[in-house]
Amino acid sequence: MRENKFINQPDSSSAQTTHQEDVQRLEKQIGQLIRIIANLNERLNYLETVKTNPFFLPTQPKQT
Repeated sequence: MRENKFINQPDSSSAQTTHQEDVQRLEKQIGQLIRIIANLNERLNYLETVKTNPFFLPTQPKQT
């Protein structure tokens, strides 16, 4: 293993691995956020449809 000039600086191969892991983690989190936003958008569309369309019959009965 190659020694670095700075004490706390990782060598380039481990820094590259850490960078790749960070990128993969961020890509996964972005995917999760996109799914959450899509789900919220679908719920909002459903609520707007129920509110604005008096002839729309929801598939689930209202809970009282």
